[in-house]
Amino acid sequence: MATWKEVWRRHQRALPRNATPQERGRATQLAAAEYSGRPVRRNPAGFDPFTLALIGGAAWLAWSALKGAGSGDPPKIDNPVPGQVYGDWEYRMFSNSSLGNPQPGMVYLQVVTPGWRNIKTGETRKA
Repeated sequence: MATWKEVWRRHQRALPRNATPQERGRATQLAAAEYSGRPVRRNPAGFDPFTLALIGGAAWLAWSALKGAGSGDPPKIDNPVPGQVYGDWEYRMFSNSSLGNPQPGMVYLQVVTPGWRNIKTGETRKA
């Protein structure tokens, strides 16, 4: 069996002299796959890793926009006004730390607690 260095050199020599760093990296991946006997992960479109990250990020943004139908997280506002609605979220003062959703058997602090309530889902979160 050939050594790692021999396999790597054979793959690097197969490249043209003006090969890009991405092409050289791909040759190293192919050499590693040949040497280890493991299959190489294919990139059918032939995109470099930076382009794949951009495509993945755009897909994530589209999915997250559709998933929450606009509700998402409460807005980040410096001085929200209690009772005011910001998008799907209402800022309010709750009478205790249960945020309006007490659970049986739990003990909550009886203090005024600022928080957010989602108008559509009824979800509450601490401010």
